[in-house]
Amino acid sequence: MSFLFKLRTPLRVREIAEEKEERLLTQLLQKLAELQVELSTVQQQQADLVDSRDRHLRDRLSAAELQMYYSQASSLEQAEVEIKQRIAKCELARQEQTRAFQAAHQDREVLSELHVRAKEEFTQMQARRDQQAMEDAFISRRRTK
Repeated sequence: MSFLFKLRTPLRVREIAEEKEERLLTQLLQKLAELQVELSTVQQQQADLVDSRDRHLRDRLSAAELQMYYSQASSLEQAEVEIKQRIAKCELARQEQTRAFQAAHQDREVLSELHVRAKEEFTQMQARRDQQAMEDAFISRRRTK
């Protein structure tokens, strides 16, 4: 007789739900990493612009060139603010998704533990049945002699 877990379908459903939540969490973590790279790029562009402006200020810039630098700096600052806002939203979504994944994991873990226990009980019962069958066979052979 082989082991048959009565709750295998609900266990599989919970495993699928956990995998889905994990996939969504991974996607959010990837998006956060991309946003961090984007933020670093903008911040590096800002630093490069300041360095460039400072070098050119020594060479006496025209008002138009100085205005161009300030315009670029303003655009980069705005981009930085927008990226930081997107990071904040993504971080909130990551926190929510982490909670959803943890809940799905716990739900699956409960049934997994039941599965392990049921299989252990089955194995023990099977071992007892096998032992009893061997003892019965031994007793039966002794009686026939």
